[in-house]
Amino acid sequence: MTHLPKFSPALLHPRYWLLWLGIGLLWLVVQLPYPLIYRLGNAIGRLAIALYEASGEDRLSQP
Repeated sequence: MTHLPKFSPALLHPRYWLLWLGIGLLWLVVQLPYPLIYRLGNAIGRLAIALYEASGEDRLSQP
């Protein structure tokens, strides 16, 4: 049987709050049904492509 380390209270320091928020958001996404995750990923991908194309147009217009 493996020994699990005890939870360290130092991990509750404000330095780690953003990490805990990220872990919580990932946990929430994993709990969503697969079709909803698929649509969410599709929407994020389309947004990323649109933002990339918009920044490319700006780069082409500069000398």
